[in-house]
Amino acid sequence: MIGPPPSTPPLTEAVISQVLDYLKSAPPASGLDSALAAARWVTDLTKRNRGSTDFLDAMQDMSLPQAITVRLSPFFNAVGLKLETADLPDPYDLTTVRRYTAVRNSSIDMAILHLPQWFLQTTNSIGSLKQAIETISGYHGRVISDGLHATAGGYRRAFKSMSTREANTWNFVAWNEIEEIFERRNSVQTVFDLPSTIQLNGKVDPAADIQIKLSDKDEETIVQIFARAAANNSTWFDGVVAESSYLSLELRGQLQETVRTGDNKTKAQKLLNQLKNWKRFGISDPHPEDTYLGRMLLRRLPFLGGEDREAIARIVLKYQLVTGEDDLQKARTWCHQES
Repeated sequence: MIGPPPSTPPLTEAVISQVLDYLKSAPPASGLDSALAAARWVTDLTKRNRGSTDFLDAMQDMSLPQAITVRLSPFFNAVGLKLETADLPDPYDLTTVRRYTAVRNSSIDMAILHLPQWFLQTTNSIGSLKQAIETISGYHGRVISDGLHATAGGYRRAFKSMSTREANTWNFVAWNEIEEIFERRNSVQTVFDLPSTIQLNGKVDPAADIQIKLSDKDEETIVQIFARAAANNSTWFDGVVAESSYLSLELRGQLQETVRTGDNKTKAQKLLNQLKNWKRFGISDPHPEDTYLGRMLLRRLPFLGGEDREAIARIVLKYQLVTGEDDLQKARTWCHQES
């Protein structure tokens, strides 16, 4: 008798027992129909009964497949980062060494794990993954799966507990967002939520370090307009956060926390200070050399009244808070300035 291939895990006694029970209770049918029905049933059963052995096999090589590495590498290389396959020793079995993809330059330790879709679509795999990555849990980590846009619900909570850092530094990256990188509609910094502490190309991006200096009068104008808009619309600050897709997840979380408490004027002042402190986007970002303040102001202009809208547009132009000609033209239009 020819047995199953060596790679096929043996059926457990529980599964065999369920097969026998099924065959005993199956309705009468031809021999071929019975065989086909049983085969389909056993296939479904083994899929439902995936256990620790399957999870361990899936985690043996969690590095990015070559095809994905080839497509992503140019985008990471453009910001001074390299994708390298690295060893991941099992913390409880020194004879087991897994593989993952490391994102590296002189200032970052970050891991990217690639796992099959079925692995991330069941919460039964969470415990195995937590144990497997224990030796790199202090790194920033991103988990992806070719073609998968969302994980099983329990993974969101699990990722928050996987890191040994205080902040949540492990996340799932949806495949449709990675496709935005390939189509050049988004950057690796935003999609992979690269830590704000990263030094691109081994040094701080000079464009991102340019200070923003507003006059006291103009700062007061912005604060008053923000506070007035919030008084007229209780969800105005929520809108600021909701429309902050130009920010990384890390910065978006900081922005949300900034406007969580306080009266409208306090929130407005804190929001202005935060955006000023972030200074400018780096030269490799989707909006190179624009200020974070300028991008937010452009997003909120349509939600302001006529005079307030014109005042904000003039501030954007006065300090060149954005640099793209299309964006500058939008600001000119809002304040009725032709050139």
